[in-house]
Amino acid sequence: MYPKKKAITAAVTGTALGIAGLAVIAMPASAGAAPVLPTVSAEDLVQSVATAKTPALSGTVRKTTATPDRDLRARMSNWSSVRALTSRTR
Repeated sequence: MYPKKKAITAAVTGTALGIAGLAVIAMPASAGAAPVLPTVSAEDLVQSVATAKTPALSGTVRKTTATPDRDLRARMSNWSSVRALTSRTR
C-alpha cells in the first residue's frame, strides 16, 4: 500500500470513528420511568417546612471574652525590646 493511500485510509477511518463517538455521546440518556410522588398540596408543603425542627439552627451561642495573660501584656508593653530587635535585623 502506498503511503498517501495509507494516510487517506487512516484519516477516513479516524473521521468515521470520531463521528460515531460523537453520535454515541449525543444520544440522550434515559433514567427510566418517572417515580410516583405523593400528592401534596402547596399549602401542606409550606406548612410542613415552616413547622419542621432544624436541630442545627435551634441552638444557642455563648460568647466569652478572654483576657490576655499578664506576661503577654507585659511583653507587649515593652517596646524597647521590639525596637532593639528591629534595628538589629536591618
